[in-house]
Amino acid sequence: MDVNILGRIKRSMNEDIKLIYYSNHDSLYNFHILGMSGFVYHVIIDKNFQECNCEDYNKSHFCKHICFVLFKLLKIFRFNKKSFEIKVPFQNTLYKTDFFNNLHFSELEWLVFWTKFKNIKIFIKTSFFNYQDYNSFLLLYNKYLTYIKNQLLEPKEKCVICLDKNDRIIKCPICKNEYHLLCLMNWFKNLKSEKRCPTCTNTFWDELYAPLLYALDYKIDIDLIRKIKN
Repeated sequence: MDVNILGRIKRSMNEDIKLIYYSNHDSLYNFHILGMSGFVYHVIIDKNFQECNCEDYNKSHFCKHICFVLFKLLKIFRFNKKSFEIKVPFQNTLYKTDFFNNLHFSELEWLVFWTKFKNIKIFIKTSFFNYQDYNSFLLLYNKYLTYIKNQLLEPKEKCVICLDKNDRIIKCPICKNEYHLLCLMNWFKNLKSEKRCPTCTNTFWDELYAPLLYALDYKIDIDLIRKIKN
């Protein structure tokens, strides 16, 4: 097996990585994982692919956050630290796996994954899961639904920032000007303090900065999530 994959497996089991939130939408299994850097990353698991929005995944198409889900959280695979063998535990038997050669689950492995996710609360441990962070992330998600996803519209005017109409927009509730989400994000990146509307400078967007990061599938600083209020 690739030594880089082995290294990621070991780090996923030994480092202080935590589960923040989990969900299942449109047959995709979503996990939001707090890494050692203090950022929360988004892992997606499907039978035929896995994704993460971390820097390591962008370079190698695999990472320790995916390994955390598969080895430490759901225990889909069992890693023998002496022999370096990886097997699938199922009904008191250990089965060989070809997963790490093609990154596709076999029918048996996907059955194990589906079964364990269905009963995920059995596998969650307080050593790598915190209900307070889970509830904070739930607040973030609800704000994303209410103030971003449900407010996206087909453009009637040009985005005030890029002066284009090529994508859906969101309106500032105060001045009613229209913006692309990515344009807003790029604008906010240049602001060191409060995230203010580019036109009317109100601070409405400051509380929606973390939900905006979520909407664009960016990594999110855990401190931003913990500051979210009802």
